[in-house]
Amino acid sequence: MKLIVTIIGLFAFTNLFSQDFKRIESQFDFGPTMTIPYKKTVETWPGVIDGPQTAYSTNFGYFFEYIICYNISNRIAFYSGLNYNLNQYKIDEKFVFMERKGNLTSSNLYIPAFIRYRLSENIPFLLSAGPYFNLLIHTREKGTLFVDTAEIVYIGEHDPLIELMNPIQKYDDNTTKEYPSFDYGLSAQVDYEFMLNKKIDAIIYSRFNYGIKRKTGSNLVSISTSNYWRNYTLMIGFGIKL
Repeated sequence: MKLIVTIIGLFAFTNLFSQDFKRIESQFDFGPTMTIPYKKTVETWPGVIDGPQTAYSTNFGYFFEYIICYNISNRIAFYSGLNYNLNQYKIDEKFVFMERKGNLTSSNLYIPAFIRYRLSENIPFLLSAGPYFNLLIHTREKGTLFVDTAEIVYIGEHDPLIELMNPIQKYDDNTTKEYPSFDYGLSAQVDYEFMLNKKIDAIIYSRFNYGIKRKTGSNLVSISTSNYWRNYTLMIGFGIKL
């Protein structure tokens, strides 16, 4: 809620400011994201038989952002703002007789710093590129744990621990503290601009975020943690210039 109030406040301020300085524009964007695994399979202890292993696959999320754009010229502009992004991976973690299937969800606040270039005043395509900085808000792993009790070696005909173990269990873990709170990367974007009416311009765009910093969990031996991954995301957005 505080983020939404902040965005509305930025819009009101920028709208008033741009009345005197026409070089400044604001824009609100939203759309889906597709998270791309940095590695499809990660082994926590490489070379160890039945050691912890995590398989990643693509999943979908969403984003919305508020952008402030400064037009340096008719064809070149600088823009930045706030982007709330929810990314998701499908994960399949295996360790000896246990397997966890679920989703790793990551909520982030991106701050882009892009240069936008218009190919031609008569061509509605624009190219943008630049760094981004990411602040981690929250990560969570949620899914189902499967335990193969037949594979567990124990002493005694009736081990009370094994008898009480449920072979199918739900889990929902907050893993925020196991990841760095800050990372960064590079982005490239292609825009198509068009007019909705005489007063409102709209943009359809695609953006690829390439994470540079490896996000490594602090608990390297825990199978509940996805240890090695970066922010590789593809975003398809729709924007309205305000």
